[in-house]
Amino acid sequence: MQKILIILIGFFLLGTLENLYAHRERLLPNPVDIVEGNHENQIATPPIEVFYLVTTLTPEQVITSDGFWSAGASSADSTNLDFSLLNHVTPSVNSERSGYISLFRNFIHALIYAQSNISQDYYIYQIAGGFNIVDAQGSLGPYTPSNSTAEAVALNRIYWNQVYGWTRFSSNFIFSLDDPGLLEHNLMFDRETFANATSSPGLPELAGFPQGDPRWGNDFFANVAGCEAPLRKRSNGRCYLQQALLGSLKKFPMRVEKEVGYQLFHFLKLLSPKLYLTKECL
Repeated sequence: MQKILIILIGFFLLGTLENLYAHRERLLPNPVDIVEGNHENQIATPPIEVFYLVTTLTPEQVITSDGFWSAGASSADSTNLDFSLLNHVTPSVNSERSGYISLFRNFIHALIYAQSNISQDYYIYQIAGGFNIVDAQGSLGPYTPSNSTAEAVALNRIYWNQVYGWTRFSSNFIFSLDDPGLLEHNLMFDRETFANATSSPGLPELAGFPQGDPRWGNDFFANVAGCEAPLRKRSNGRCYLQQALLGSLKKFPMRVEKEVGYQLFHFLKLLSPKLYLTKECL
């Protein structure tokens, strides 16, 4: 029995040696090449939702500040931010206290804005969708300015790991669909968090009308505002954002800190649909 076992093992080893000899000239793939190839494929796959941000800031400058900050957060008095979305997207009103960052949904729209407003070299960054991004028209409804400076906004901050990539444009750049520019990928992009993340379709409570403004009486804001009955349909009626929502807006943010991410999450949680169950007036 032992001799038979030895003979079988001998045949197995002989077959293995013959197989190795037959494939002696075949090159085995380099494990490093395999890893790099998969890594490149992941980087080249864009997130499911992309926004475009126009700025003259270089990637090095953005990395230094760990992302983008709103104009208000970057000002000397960063405790007095203006979170009126209407003010932010209205060209003649947009203030240095704004708590928003302007974004475009369409690359061409971003490029047109840059060509019309910037006379030096600039960058268009691709930003992945996320809970901190809100649609402008979905928030302002019929009061969205026709010349709005943004199609969406980020609340106060965009972290560097939410940036998918960027393209640099010179001041004399002439756009061509055949050559839109080289996209540089951000190697720090957090694919696990943002690859499938999406933005908010709109938060009407961010409109920013003054309390008592009849625009709150528009049916578009029915879930977040109320009027002095029965004046909802009257153009001169006094209408108000709900007390609970107003309180949330006033409290955010008390301070602008480096760890503002948690504040944003808490803020959006306060503005959840659960608060829409009541329609109280001040």
